[in-house]
Amino acid sequence: MSEEDESKRNEGVQKHDKPAPKTPTEMVDRLTKRNAEYMFRLKKALTETKLTAEQQTQAYSEMLPQLIEGQKKGQTARQQFGTVTERVQAIVDGPKKGREANTNRWLVMLDNTLMIFMIFTLMYGITGMLSKQPQKEAAMGILSLVIVSLAAGFGSEELMRLIGPRDKKKKRMAWWKLLLMGVGGFIVLMLVYIVTSMIPGPLNAVLPGVVYLVLGALTFVVRLYLKRRFNIQGTMF
Repeated sequence: MSEEDESKRNEGVQKHDKPAPKTPTEMVDRLTKRNAEYMFRLKKALTETKLTAEQQTQAYSEMLPQLIEGQKKGQTARQQFGTVTERVQAIVDGPKKGREANTNRWLVMLDNTLMIFMIFTLMYGITGMLSKQPQKEAAMGILSLVIVSLAAGFGSEELMRLIGPRDKKKKRMAWWKLLLMGVGGFIVLMLVYIVTSMIPGPLNAVLPGVVYLVLGALTFVVRLYLKRRFNIQGTMF
């Protein structure tokens, strides 16, 4: 019998005015011949797994109501659950659990900091390689860049927290207050840049363009690894 013929037969099975089956035995009695055969083979296949008898019975019983509902729509067991082998594998593996999003504020700040540092280093690297202008006049010193990136990473996380509080019970801050805080944060960031740019010595040296490019590439790899490793979510970038 073809799948189409089986589907037509399933549609007719439920047309009789019979009370809805309640127990597993009653449900099995309502199955079509093909669905009953499917469940027989499934039950046998489950005994060959490492599942306990209780787990096997539970998995078997939980499928029956769905099978009965599927028959009302002309669906066969294979159409609903795939082959017996596929269904057994799905039962053994269990439902796939998605990784929980990590919104730890310190990890978010770190991710934002790395992103900002990467943007600046790549920008300075490209301009340093292409521009005829002296690199010292076109880029920040490495220490200044690190401090500015840290400040921007912290500030951006705080701003995002205020714009969209993760606690739904808290009300969002008024837009004009957010605007003022954004402007204030930008001014603070510029002051940090001005102050740190005055730090002398080799620790705050302006590096060659190729070095900035390498730092940018390494930062990209580190950020990508941390983001995937800890499933960091809620970042600005």
